[in-house]
Amino acid sequence: MHKYLSRILAISAASVLVQTTIARGGSYCDLSWVAANGSQAGVSAAPSANGHVVALRGTDGIIRLNEWQTSSSTWSGWIVLPSQNDSLGDPWVQYISNPGGTYNGTSIAGQNVYARGKTFIYQWICTRSGNSWVTSQATPVISILDGSGNKVISRVASAQINASTPYGGEQELFATFSNGTVKYRKWTPWGLNNGSWNDTWTDMGISGVQGAPYAIQLSPTTVNLYVHQADGSIRQNYWNGSSWSGWLTPDGSGSIGYGDVASTFATYHYLYSFSTNGNLESEAYTGGSWTAWTTYASPIKKSLAPVKTSGFNGILYGIDANNAVWSAVFNGSSLTSSAPVNCQNVLPDAL
Repeated sequence: MHKYLSRILAISAASVLVQTTIARGGSYCDLSWVAANGSQAGVSAAPSANGHVVALRGTDGIIRLNEWQTSSSTWSGWIVLPSQNDSLGDPWVQYISNPGGTYNGTSIAGQNVYARGKTFIYQWICTRSGNSWVTSQATPVISILDGSGNKVISRVASAQINASTPYGGEQELFATFSNGTVKYRKWTPWGLNNGSWNDTWTDMGISGVQGAPYAIQLSPTTVNLYVHQADGSIRQNYWNGSSWSGWLTPDGSGSIGYGDVASTFATYHYLYSFSTNGNLESEAYTGGSWTAWTTYASPIKKSLAPVKTSGFNGILYGIDANNAVWSAVFNGSSLTSSAPVNCQNVLPDAL
């Protein structure tokens, strides 16, 4: 049975919280808008209450959001996040698993979306109500400067580090800076409608980092953070609910290559990156040790975005050299052949 995409729907930017009803099955049948003008596109994915969410930055510079709804095997339809008045980098989408918090009276159990602008990092808070999204205006939450002249140069990543109720839990936002370090800022809720970011970026004690950090939520209070260093090595830092482990080298990761690193947790831990010749590779932690890297023949060359679907299974989204969007299934032991994302084959029929 073929899956399909709905047409793009824009959100009005007239109010702080914007609600839009999503149409299903419209005539918009491709993703040509993603690679419209030759600049770089980016993709991010995260679990959601109904399935999973994909955030795409097209080469038009606009960030759009779509939700795969498992129960109906359909996409909700693309929406444009409101108030995109800056030159934005690639998006990061995060699932907020802890209910109870609110933003201007709306539950924040949903998705956070972040993107780096010229001066600030912006945040959108997105929740679902039936076939509607309720989306906050873009909020410039953090300066990209660290106070010492260094600035954020990567896509940011975020994770929940404390699931305290009823305010939605503490969050941390991670970024790579122009001096090759990784730093974080913490958001602490202190009321039903309010919270605050701490005043400064905190250095995480690592240098020589290239590309963006990648945070994977293991539980409401535990996180793995991965970075790729300029020498090709991948490093890991684990948040156990109260403290960071310090930087470790995953067994078998060795010196793999360049650029993006991404991870997901679907019973086993999975890492994805690229070899020195540009091939997509993955390794898995199955309990006790990491496997060796496995190479896949895939057109995906950047912007890795894996997400768990069920059990050992998941989807890896990515972008090829021509800014086309691709997806591939992983099943606990291997990654299937990649397929272009379009209205006939957004997700493989096996799912």
